[in-house]
Amino acid sequence: MKSINLSKYYYTIGETSKIVGVKQSVLRYWEKEFNISNGKYSKNSHRRYSKEDVKKFLKIKYLLYEKKIKISKAKELIYSRKKSLSKIEIINELRNILNILKGCGA
Repeated sequence: MKSINLSKYYYTIGETSKIVGVKQSVLRYWEKEFNISNGKYSKNSHRRYSKEDVKKFLKIKYLLYEKKIKISKAKELIYSRKKSLSKIEIINELRNILNILKGCGA
């Protein structure tokens, strides 16, 4: 996935469409499917997307168009929050495994 410099706080649907490289209707569909709408609208009721929203759209496009993943699987990948372990947690986990192995006579 290519890196894009996002310098504004909010983007219109037209700007987001150009950045992501898909039609506005696709963005509106993804907005519903992936629960991206956070109620951010301009005074004139135009959609506004944050940098994070644009990045999420880019990730969705990458998963769907480049990796050829189905929407249901893409949702799982985007919303799965895998816990990353700290170094201390990893060391403690390895110590537990070592103790188990010692108990087995290994």
